[in-house]
Amino acid sequence: AIVPRLLPGDAQRIVLQPMAEITTTNASEPLTIWAALRTPDGERITLPPLHGVRVRLPGGSYEVWAQGPPGWMWQRLVA
Repeated sequence: AIVPRLLPGDAQRIVLQPMAEITTTNASEPLTIWAALRTPDGERITLPPLHGVRVRLPGGSYEVWAQGPPGWMWQRLVA
């Protein structure tokens, strides 16, 4: 889960959501994903690069840059 503006001290309630899986067409080629989450209030949170044959993202609205065997791709995703 991604929790924007999490502060130490007070307890936070986190509602876990299913993860979305991103993969290539044949699901066997490695890829690297750079994702930026847009929170409901408009804040942008950039995640560290994710690598693998299958990459998972928490639910949310993203701008995603992906690099795989066919090259580079940019896409908006709602996971």
